Amino acid sequence: MNKLIKFATQKLHMNDKMIHGTVTALTVIIFGLWNLTFSVGLAIGLSVGKETGDSLAIGNHWSWLDILADTIGIIIGLIVLILIKY
Repeated sequence: MNKLIKFATQKLHMNDKMIHGTVTALTVIIFGLWNLTFSVGLAIGLSVGKETGDSLAIGNHWSWLDILADTIGIIIGLIVLILIKY
């Protein structure tokens, strides 16, 4: 049973990182079609805001791995945006 719980926790943890990266990548791509600086600033603001909220919530904490996933998402979003626009 402990192995099953550990496996499920690891899968949920990875899915959470994928969601973080996907949201920031899509934010950069969608808003970057309009204004690149705004889109990156918005993605960073969403990332830091989410983690700030997590750190203030009871039973939750700040996660540097979430920030890393968000940063990777921003970079991927910028690459895709460059490929789309240029």
